[in-house]
Amino acid sequence: MAEAMRIGWADLFKRNEFANDLSDDKLKNLVVEVTGRDRSDSTVTAIAGSFKACKQLADFDADQMDTANDQKLPPLDISRSVMKRDPSIDNHKKADLRLAYTININLPETTSVEVYNAIFTSIKANLLSDD
Repeated sequence: MAEAMRIGWADLFKRNEFANDLSDDKLKNLVVEVTGRDRSDSTVTAIAGSFKACKQLADFDADQMDTANDQKLPPLDISRSVMKRDPSIDNHKKADLRLAYTININLPETTSVEVYNAIFTSIKANLLSDD
């Protein structure tokens, strides 16, 4: 996390390599210096607050450039990540596929019951049929 913060807040760390050790007031002053915004600007407060929140998760005492101990992960084997159809399995069984959908209907403003009956009759005939 510390390395990610050094990348994400590179401008802060360029101005002060120990930005993580600054007090809240000095951190806010550094953000003002880097951004050029007014100290009372909500963006400055948000940047400083985000920095402080991430700092709680970071370990700045760890050797930041110790990449020799980093283990490289092998690339993802795509053939194992995608489920494929096995032709040897009996596929004659009917698949249990279930779908759900939502339909929103905007009803017109009317006092005529026939209009509503026509709408709902049409919905029943066209959408709720088993065909």
